Amino acid sequence: PDSAVAVAAIKALTNVIERSKAQTMMELQMDLKFAVERLKATDKSSISLAAGCELFSRYVTRTSLDITDFSACRARLIKRGKEFATSSMDARGRIAKFG
Repeated sequence: PDSAVAVAAIKALTNVIERSKAQTMMELQMDLKFAVERLKATDKSSISLAAGCELFSRYVTRTSLDITDFSACRARLIKRGKEFATSSMDARGRIAKFG
């Protein structure tokens, strides 16, 4: 596969944030909770999927406590979600190369 399951989950959840019509953090967290439930339903036995979803959900909660402005928080979540996916893919490539 092109990416690990946990990384794919974080990419998907970052995409949910980008596309969400939420106007508040509570609405955004509800959108993410629904998306997490849908993702987990696709493979109930995947520990890495559950872990990726849990990791990202906790990050969202923590970031919302640190950044109270919704727009700034949303922008930070999207930026960091993309950065995480990119750095994970880069690391995966380096590991594959050196082996």
